[in-house]
Amino acid sequence: MKSIMGKIWIIMFLAFFYSCEGKNKGAVVHEERDSVYRTAPDILEDDVRYHISLLASDSLEGRKAGSAGERKAGEYIKNKFAGWGLGKFSGDYDHPFSFLSRMKAIEGTLFIDGVEAVYRRDFIPIVPVDSSNVSAEVIFAGFGYKYSDKQLVLDDYADIDVRNKWLMLFEESSLPDAHPRLKQNLLNRYEMAKKKGASGILAIHTDKASGGALVNRNFGYSSADYTIPVIRISQKTADSLLNRANAPANTLNNVYQYIPVNVSASVYTRQDTIHSNNIIACLEGQDPVLKDEYIVIGAHHDHLGIVKAYTVFDEKQFIYNGADDNASGVAGILEIAEKLASGGEPLKRSVIFMTFGAEEEGLKGSRHLCENLPVPASKIKLMVNLDMIGRLDSYKLFVNTVDSGVPAEKTVKMLSAPYTDLRLIFSPNKMRNSDHYPFYEKNIPVVMFTTGPHKDYHTPNDTAGTLNYAGEKYLLDLVYDLIVHAALRVEN
Repeated sequence: MKSIMGKIWIIMFLAFFYSCEGKNKGAVVHEERDSVYRTAPDILEDDVRYHISLLASDSLEGRKAGSAGERKAGEYIKNKFAGWGLGKFSGDYDHPFSFLSRMKAIEGTLFIDGVEAVYRRDFIPIVPVDSSNVSAEVIFAGFGYKYSDKQLVLDDYADIDVRNKWLMLFEESSLPDAHPRLKQNLLNRYEMAKKKGASGILAIHTDKASGGALVNRNFGYSSADYTIPVIRISQKTADSLLNRANAPANTLNNVYQYIPVNVSASVYTRQDTIHSNNIIACLEGQDPVLKDEYIVIGAHHDHLGIVKAYTVFDEKQFIYNGADDNASGVAGILEIAEKLASGGEPLKRSVIFMTFGAEEEGLKGSRHLCENLPVPASKIKLMVNLDMIGRLDSYKLFVNTVDSGVPAEKTVKMLSAPYTDLRLIFSPNKMRNSDHYPFYEKNIPVVMFTTGPHKDYHTPNDTAGTLNYAGEKYLLDLVYDLIVHAALRVEN
């Protein structure tokens, strides 16, 4: 077991280490230099850099929805809007809202023959099912697979009675000769264990190379109906249990091992209420009739915050700064707002600037706003969403209009003609993956601009030093042209 587990966990540790250790390792790092913000009637590369460097700084701690860092980002945005003299709805830029967290917080206790295990060092509950004092003996079943006709298949536990027992399994099914369909997570094995009447699962998931790290990470429980607990245990805890079995376990062929020990566990869950905020400002149009029609440009200002990992020795924290996701989009909002507010050709329609909270929690901010729009939905002629626009690689710019061939798509194609370096890729889809979608559901025409996903997405490596600032300034010029065109066009 130790040989197999060592190989598994060295691989997993290296993946975890290189994704979290050293924020800029492996990333394309663009030149970093001091940047001083300047009020200017144009979109400036240095100003884009300044906004992003502040919003994605460690001091904002990743801007998680409901956090002090998110509130600091909001204050920065509001101060800019106020400095440019942008208007308010209902006398305030703030539009607060509350919601229940996307994931339940999970805590618990674990006793082995009456001896209490240490939470986060020896075990972590990983599914949100409240279990009051589940007490049972243990059956070890290796990977939860068996050989049938020389093929590896999901075990149906027909050869062993797992009723009213803890089923102890390796969490990862990384057997070299398994069919790819079988190299899956714990979910199907969970369903089989539940069907066969197991009291719960003890999932062995550790990293010897990191000193026995236990990562508080679920295995996709949001889509399943969970009724029995799953406890992730350290390898040290698993070894102490197996040592009581008086015989080695055959991990490949799953010779079941009864373990004469009583494991008692309780799992407690709670769902926290999070208080977040949307920020809205307006630049009034000059046409006496068309000023009551609106062009909206928005971007979400939240990100993932601080992610914690627990080891035998200590607790580690990693700040997910979210420079591209989505300080880059907010910087775009600010630069376009400043340029529009600084003068130039008077706009006929009004322009609304929005930054959304809690996008990472399931578009909570934009959904709340679309149910409480400050103006009638029928008066909004276009919504433009900026989400991850800081990685203009080979000048590829993805444009999502949700439906292909709509007028907004034709307009973008027409306006992009002078931008000969841009390679526009139109990718209409109906994925509910960013803040334009709730507006689409209100029958409002939408356009989302993004430079697309990358290897640093949702990792600590998404930092200000990895962005293409010249590229973002270039694409923001096109977005600005689209906003002006939509605000000036006489025909709807």
